[in-house]
Amino acid sequence: MKSLFKYLTIILTLATSLVTASAATPSTIEGLKEKAAQISESQDELASIKDNGALSAEDKLQKEISARKQIIADALSLSLQETGNLRGNLEKLTLEDDSRESELRNVFLDELNAYDEYYSTKATALKNAVNLGLGDVKAIAKEIIAYRDAVYNTSIKNIVDFLLLFYGQDAVSTAQNRIEKMSGDIKKLERLNLIKPGAFRSGLEKAAGLIKEAGELLEKARALILAVPAEENETADATPADSDTPIPTTSAIATGEPADEDKQEPTANELLTASLNKVKSAYEVFLQISKDIKKAVGIK
Repeated sequence: MKSLFKYLTIILTLATSLVTASAATPSTIEGLKEKAAQISESQDELASIKDNGALSAEDKLQKEISARKQIIADALSLSLQETGNLRGNLEKLTLEDDSRESELRNVFLDELNAYDEYYSTKATALKNAVNLGLGDVKAIAKEIIAYRDAVYNTSIKNIVDFLLLFYGQDAVSTAQNRIEKMSGDIKKLERLNLIKPGAFRSGLEKAAGLIKEAGELLEKARALILAVPAEENETADATPADSDTPIPTTSAIATGEPADEDKQEPTANELLTASLNKVKSAYEVFLQISKDIKKAVGIK
């Protein structure tokens, strides 16, 4: 139970970063950390070169160009590892054919293939390039950053949420199984008069409530993640574009009042993170109950 609790902590720490999905399994976390460390070392090397007053202007220029190229190469390598890990996690999912989940996975896999092609092409071009000036290297870096900001990051965020949805399902299911087993074990101890009947009822009820809330948050996230985009869901009998009749929002229809456009609804990632936090809190309750039971029966 402690290992799963630790794993939940790691996932929650990563859940708001783009590396999250790449690190969705413990076996890939160290590899990503190593790549990130390489980039950090290359950045430190660049800073050292720029501050080195003993170098001639030409030597400093060439070393700076080389260091900047290395940073770009490391970043491209990390990006390719990210996409590779994402692809592996997507392909591991067991999904029903023709389901919305399967459809989304195929879309995401196609997107990852496109990103792989882009990063691989850039990496090869950088490796084979000769006589690059400082301005050329800076331009390459700027182009790659712009691509990540405009194209890559948003897509990866969606894939992160998609993968976290399935991890969240497993986490909630495992927590539910855990509380059922713990409840059964406590009843056995009560029948043996080893613990006072009802002594742990409040703790179990608290954990059960947390797991229930986690499941509810997960379902809200699922609805957002699997929602069909509006442009795909248009019907032939939609209100004509030139109509003067305003179309009420879903909120207005439900309440009979205008929707509060300033109210920010939680994102899928926020809902998923909140759900995992609920499960993590439930495991904190489990751990405390376990400690209290051991104390009650005289186990050190």
